Amino acid sequence: MSQLLIYGANGYTGKLIAHEAAKRGLKALLGGRQRDAISALADELSLPCRVFELDNADEVARNLDGVAVVLHCAGPFSRTSAPMLKACLDRNVHYLDITGEVDVFEACHRADARAKTQGTVVMPGSGFDVVPTDCLAALLKRRLPDATRGTLVDVEGPLGTFTFPEPPGQPQLLFVAGGTGIAPLRAMIDHAIRHHPPGCLLQHDFCSEMPDFLAGGNARRG
Repeated sequence: MSQLLIYGANGYTGKLIAHEAAKRGLKALLGGRQRDAISALADELSLPCRVFELDNADEVARNLDGVAVVLHCAGPFSRTSAPMLKACLDRNVHYLDITGEVDVFEACHRADARAKTQGTVVMPGSGFDVVPTDCLAALLKRRLPDATRGTLVDVEGPLGTFTFPEPPGQPQLLFVAGGTGIAPLRAMIDHAIRHHPPGCLLQHDFCSEMPDFLAGGNARRG
């Protein structure tokens, strides 16, 4: 029985990881929610697979039988991480994911004491998905050096659109697009709104900067 479960292996990043694992000779166990896609990938790579949802705790726990490490690649992690993390902690299975979502990092941090006590590794953001948020923060710092903690950011561009209706104290978000590209940006801005009092509005327009949005851009106060 394989000791590594790649859950969400049929997604874009999950598929890249599954192919790399097979290339390196790792007999990973592929998992996910979409039977046809997971089965097809498993057949392609000659790897075993398990198909299960995350909304039934007993089912998730059963599917961790024989698993020592879970690499969780199925987003949005704000919805999928909690049940997988709980199952991993309950079964003493090491948990890794590729999230860039702030709330998931916080949830994993809250599990720190338990994880240390039972010797379970909990490592969110173990892939490259935290890079976009770090790059965005660095870019805004360079473009708006006098911005203060609690400043709201309005992002517009092909990755998605964030809008902040009045009054700032009752924010609602409208998101266009989805997937790996937008999730960490959405989570970061949502976290800023919920945890810090609103200040001035910062706006950054990525439309003219894609695909290499770090090369330039137009950040302005609104």
